Amino acid sequence: MPFVHPRSQVIDGYGPSEDIGDGGDSPLVPFLLISISFLLMLVMLLTVALIQRCCGSRGGELSDDTEESDLQYDDATEIENDASALRTMSPDEQEIYFQAKEYIKLNGFARMDLAPWQKDMIKEKGVHAWSLDTLSDNQHSVTVENKTEITFNNRNIPISVQSNLPIPFTKDVHYIEFKIFDIPERFRGNTLISLSLSTFPYPSFVLPGRYLHSLAYDSNGDRRHNNPFLLEDLKAGHDIFPTLEEGDVVGIGIKKYSRAVFFTRNGKKLSESKIGGHVKLPRSVQLYPTVGSINPCRIDVNFGQMGFVFIEANVKKWALAPLRGSEVPPPLYTKFNHDVLLDCSDVEDSELPEFEDVVHSGMVRPAEFTDDERGDDEVTLDTIEQPPNYDHLIQDEIREAMGENIDDPDP
Repeated sequence: MPFVHPRSQVIDGYGPSEDIGDGGDSPLVPFLLISISFLLMLVMLLTVALIQRCCGSRGGELSDDTEESDLQYDDATEIENDASALRTMSPDEQEIYFQAKEYIKLNGFARMDLAPWQKDMIKEKGVHAWSLDTLSDNQHSVTVENKTEITFNNRNIPISVQSNLPIPFTKDVHYIEFKIFDIPERFRGNTLISLSLSTFPYPSFVLPGRYLHSLAYDSNGDRRHNNPFLLEDLKAGHDIFPTLEEGDVVGIGIKKYSRAVFFTRNGKKLSESKIGGHVKLPRSVQLYPTVGSINPCRIDVNFGQMGFVFIEANVKKWALAPLRGSEVPPPLYTKFNHDVLLDCSDVEDSELPEFEDVVHSGMVRPAEFTDDERGDDEVTLDTIEQPPNYDHLIQDEIREAMGENIDDPDP
């Protein structure tokens, strides 16, 4: 049998087959190229999407990766909580519970990044931009002095106070401290203090840590996280921290990317590993330092305007903002002809000196609080000329009215 080259074989009667590698006219080649190109583009698009997602979550503005439904209780949890409230709470406590829940539903949560006016305020004043605000309804029960010193005067009712600005999240970690400055002796056994980070607005008639979304360290040693009910076991956060007394300093730190919150007491970090570790608050809402109390006490809040008891926070500069901002100083008031407005009020424009003459004359300098050099006379009550005496005129009018002759001398 004679040798036949493979390229010259007859295929199905159509004549010799062509070389696929040389001609390149086979329909498989374009199909393979298109498929490979499509796969490469798909891989590139997925890679870019992943990079944007990672960078966006770590950028200055956090993406809204939490839906509204995830910020609220689901239907099953809400029904269970309502049943627990009706079963375990007194009528007054039930009323407060439903009022707080309705308040949160109606007001929602402050979202995302700082507003432009908030950023400008922090830029100008630094850490001194933060202060504690009291609602008008609570002005008689809570007073704030020097912007950060809170005095609670309420008795047997809960009241909460929030800061005017949220955590800015401009650093990897932000940290604040609360000092229990004073508890009146007769209230030391009945005062309950809650130190917290909470969403805004938070109902001021309940303690923080009880409702969405709030995490608090209670002075009785409990850790509260969205739980208004009686804590029964360690898993729920009951009695996991040391109890607080007058003079104790509690710190709350929060991490920017994970939103994990940790606590310190008197300069030492507290472990939460026995109940599952640190709680993570939502990333899509703003978080505000919040202080609440039942019965009188005084709490001082340190946003970073002075040194922290927790040394690591000082070393790593975890304050909410720099100590000094870029606030513009007040304008410089200069002395020119004693008073430009008063001295020039009756002077024609043609009589005023030219601006260049004033600048080169050296008259523009800081104000000097000296005596008036013009030597104006001092006017006092002793130097005022006394008005004339009109007694004789009055006597003449009386005599004329009585028909007497004014020219006659007195009898």
